[in-house]
Amino acid sequence: MVLTVIPCLCSVFQLSKSNSQYHKIFKEISKEEQLRQSYTCALQKDILYQGRMFVSDHWICFHSKVFGRDTK
Repeated sequence: MVLTVIPCLCSVFQLSKSNSQYHKIFKEISKEEQLRQSYTCALQKDILYQGRMFVSDHWICFHSKVFGRDTK
């Protein structure tokens, strides 16, 4: 399994939007857990899963939706 990360500098607006997406996708994570950064990345398994990596103080999460299938 290979994870390729593409760094980006996010504006405050983008980070706020990503924080909303983070909590919408990962409902089990407390709302008090603030997102620090998000990255466009791809997870290589049997196929390439292009998605986003979300980094907070206590979590590193990955989400991809390929062919209508959610991968977390």
